[in-house]
Amino acid sequence: MTQAGQPGKKPGKFSETEQMLAFSKRNLTKKYPKPSACIIEMIQIVLQKLPEGRRINFTKLNELSDLRVLCSLVNYFVPNLIPTEILLNDRWSLNLTLAIIDDVLCCKSNLASEDLVLGDEMSICAFMCYFFLVFLKYRQNEIAIRRTEEIRRRHYNAVQKLRATNQSDQVEDRPR
Repeated sequence: MTQAGQPGKKPGKFSETEQMLAFSKRNLTKKYPKPSACIIEMIQIVLQKLPEGRRINFTKLNELSDLRVLCSLVNYFVPNLIPTEILLNDRWSLNLTLAIIDDVLCCKSNLASEDLVLGDEMSICAFMCYFFLVFLKYRQNEIAIRRTEEIRRRHYNAVQKLRATNQSDQVEDRPR
């Protein structure tokens, strides 16, 4: 007898416990792409949306050490933040760009230019996942703030119209 009170049953809170314990990635029939291939595809899609990015042929993760690629990605989410025309394609500029990313996102990453050049594929993939996740959240927040301000302006204008209408009605209702 097992702890669950029935022979052969494994203990667990949920009815799907057996399925979860029996799960194996080897049994999956669908082949998933490598994380690096997904990140490369995401970067290529973003680069194709920018005039400057269309001129860049991005095919490997170690090409993130090219300043134009990283700056184009940042400028996609925050337009004209980093002027790529005046920065040299060197280690100092890469570190500056990474510091700007940290400041804009209000967080600290330990990634340096050496990591982009010599880094582990998984660490670069993890950083780029984080990059896209937080910058997309940043973009959503900006859109929500703009929409809130628009609604606030419309509400203010509607209240002003109501006050003007009420004042004109009161003037008309006064005895002469």
